[in-house]
Amino acid sequence: MDEFRKHLKEFREAKGFNKRQFSHEIGMSENSVQKIEKNQKNPGYKFLKALNEKYPEIDLLEWFGFKVVR
Repeated sequence: MDEFRKHLKEFREAKGFNKRQFSHEIGMSENSVQKIEKNQKNPGYKFLKALNEKYPEIDLLEWFGFKVVR
C-alpha cells in the first residue's frame, strides 16, 4: 500500500495540485486524499473508481506494486 501512496502523491504533485485542488479534480473529499496519503485510510472502491475515471492513463495495478506482463 505504501507504493500506492507514493505514486498518488507524486502524481498529484506532478500535476501541480495541492490536496484540495486534487480532491476537487477527482470529486472526492480533501479529507479522503489527505488520510490516504498519510496512511490513515486505505483507498476504497469509490476513490479508485473516481481516480481511474478522471485519469484513465494511470496503471492502478502498477501503483499497487503488481508487475504486469504484456
